[in-house]
Amino acid sequence: MTDDPRRTSFDRNALLYDAVRPGYHPGVLDELRARVAGTRVLEVGAGTGKATELLARGGYRVTAVEPGAQLCAILRAKALPDLEVVQAAFEDFGGGDFDVVVAAQSWHWMPEDRFARAAAAAPALAILRNETALLDRELRGEIDLAYEHHHPSTASRDPHDEVAASRAGYTQLIVDSRLYHPPIVAELPWTERYATARYLELLSTYSDHAVLPAGTRDALFADIAAAIDRRGGTIEVPYVTLVFIAHRR
Repeated sequence: MTDDPRRTSFDRNALLYDAVRPGYHPGVLDELRARVAGTRVLEVGAGTGKATELLARGGYRVTAVEPGAQLCAILRAKALPDLEVVQAAFEDFGGGDFDVVVAAQSWHWMPEDRFARAAAAAPALAILRNETALLDRELRGEIDLAYEHHHPSTASRDPHDEVAASRAGYTQLIVDSRLYHPPIVAELPWTERYATARYLELLSTYSDHAVLPAGTRDALFADIAAAIDRRGGTIEVPYVTLVFIAHRR
């Protein structure tokens, strides 16, 4: 069962989410074209369309399913080609006959029977994840200390290899479903530079930060801001877009 306040936090922060959340490495399109036949996409948990834009402008016909009203409104306003936006949760959507189900940063919010639903809708599944690679060690240590003081449940633990952990975790989930062959996984690295204030805005769109008491969040953000400001007021985040593509058995 998902934590509803966290799940709905994205819709409450829809405008900020669209403004500061990163998109995905354009190489996602190359991976899909090489490994998935057809262009009919069912995207689940589409949000404001961070992946939808890439897919729709890359020649795919996308049905984007998203439960949040504000998120849907922003996505519809983008008027992307060959796009249908459906305001619904994945578990309430009954459509089928797609070539691939795509979940970008959303698969963990899907219902427990998500693999069965995806396998019924399309012969292929693509899970996209933006993970943070290793930050500067000294800066990472200072940010970790801030979390340990103010938000210990999310404090990082050595080693800080989110890419490897995500790759192993999602691969195992797909294999354990017994509905798909083991996935082909691509790692696409890129970087994004944020000024201090914008980085804090980005953090505030993450569900575990959005539901923090205001005083706790303010204290955490003050310490993170101080660490970034000591280094000139910008932080370069090394991302890796992970692309998991699995075919139905």
